[in-house]
Amino acid sequence: MVKKGANWQLWAKMLGAGVIVCVGGPAFTLWVTPTEEELFKKYNPELQKRSLEGRYERQKEFDDFVSNLKRLSKSEKSSMSPNLCISEFQSNLFCSMVCAEG
Repeated sequence: MVKKGANWQLWAKMLGAGVIVCVGGPAFTLWVTPTEEELFKKYNPELQKRSLEGRYERQKEFDDFVSNLKRLSKSEKSSMSPNLCISEFQSNLFCSMVCAEG
């Protein structure tokens, strides 16, 4: 009996469908996702005002958080005892949150 050849048309169709799904799916998601400006425009005026007033504090808090995280990740204690590093990080985070509220 003669061996049946590969169905190249089917393979081409499946490859085309795979490319459409792998490239088209993320592209479609990026296309339908609103930008930050579009979301901000949908806020009512009171929320826009509150958001603008607290923006600097939130950015500063986030920057402090990231710099603290970087500092703790570079410390010698993290290589010796992960639990000590986590507890130190949690206490520093708690202190920064309490100081920000007060």
